[in-house]
Parts: sequence; structure tokens; C-alpha cells
Amino acid sequence: IGVHGGLVGQEAVTLDEVGDQHHLGHIRLAGERWLATTSGPNIDAGRSVFVTAVRGTTLEVWPVDMGSIEAPDGADGRMA
Repeated sequence: IGVHGGLVGQEAVTLDEVGDQHHLGHIRLAGERWLATTSGPNIDAGRSVFVTAVRGTTLEVWPVDMGSIEAPDGADGRMA
């Protein structure tokens, strides 16, 4: 899994709007600022998100309040 594999399932907060891979935003996770993207609709600043995947130094996230039914694997904090 490596060092970054432990980030999947963690909860973070968006620092600015997070969009797709062409509209990256930032999140705060464990006191650090990370680049972030989402595979769903854009996520506003100040929202709680789960880390669903790690792509290099960019974290893919999903909003906590969107529920796990529509969320990609790992977005509800459980491993697929």
C-alpha cells in the first residue's frame, strides 16, 4: 500500500472549490495542504470530504454528506 495508501478513507476539509482533474482544489488533511480532485460534482470550500484514492500527489475526494450509495469505492471510509 505504501505511505499514501493510509490516506484513503480519511476525512478532510476542502480549503477552496474542488473540481475535476482540470479544476484542482485543495484540502486540509492531518494539518497538511493537499491538491485534490473529485469524480463527482464540484465541492465547495469548507465541506467535509473522504479521500477515495491517491493519484501521485493529488488526492481524489468525495463529499461526506453525499452518502455512500452514490459514492465510489472507499468514499464511505471502507475499503472495497
